[in-house]
Amino acid sequence: MQSASDIVLRPARWKLCLMVPVSLLFVFFGIWELGTGEVWWGLASLLLFGLAGLACLLALISERFYSLRIGPSGFTYCNFFRCCHIAWDAIATLATTQITSVRRTEFVAWNYSAAAPRPRKNLFMDMSLLGFDAGCPAIGMRAKDIVAIMERYRLDHPS
Repeated sequence: MQSASDIVLRPARWKLCLMVPVSLLFVFFGIWELGTGEVWWGLASLLLFGLAGLACLLALISERFYSLRIGPSGFTYCNFFRCCHIAWDAIATLATTQITSVRRTEFVAWNYSAAAPRPRKNLFMDMSLLGFDAGCPAIGMRAKDIVAIMERYRLDHPS
């Protein structure tokens, strides 16, 4: 449920709008490769970039595809049309963390309150190796800024 004071964070629209024509370019490249007899390269390009373009279009159209909604009752993380809501009283601590492989990726991480039930859906990432119960990627802004907003909502709107 959405209220007027909800903040919805999504990927930058300009990045998604840029990815659609790039994906289409590679789809046309795949069609051209099929015509020259390079079946495997053509099919791989069609499949991979066709799905990537579709994902970008869905992310542009629907906020349920990939978003983080922060509101007075808690926060909701949506990924591939699966959404899970966590109430503020279920959260004991909020923090930022990062995972570095090829590049550094920031996450919003939290520990659940001892009495709080864990969500049934396995939508959030397991952050136990980093010292947290769960987490989600930082969407739309830096993780520390998201945590600051979440802390403000959590203090202003206790459940």
